[in-house]
Amino acid sequence: MRDKVAKIVERRLKIADEGVIVQIPDYVEQMEYEIKRFCNLSKMPDDILYLWVDLVKELMITDMPNEDFAIDAQGPSNVSIGKFSYSNTKENAEKVMTDNHSKLVQFRRIRTR
Repeated sequence: MRDKVAKIVERRLKIADEGVIVQIPDYVEQMEYEIKRFCNLSKMPDDILYLWVDLVKELMITDMPNEDFAIDAQGPSNVSIGKFSYSNTKENAEKVMTDNHSKLVQFRRIRTR
């Protein structure tokens, strides 16, 4: 399912730069880890696919503010976001998770030991 998430992210952000494309799997795995940790999941359920895509997109936009991504707020358009270089991915991933807490709660499982 990771490959599917990566392809959807690439399409939705209209990424053409090969240097960015090769980084997408890292962002997909980072968000998978964060989702599994937060939701107490051992594997990703199929119905979390598009939320996972949205979280990866949000992380990439936050983490790479100097890239031109197509942001689909009111339709696709190329928008240059910021002018700074890469920042702390772990902190950004935690912020994305916090910002999307209400969406993630429905997938949360009770941890059993």
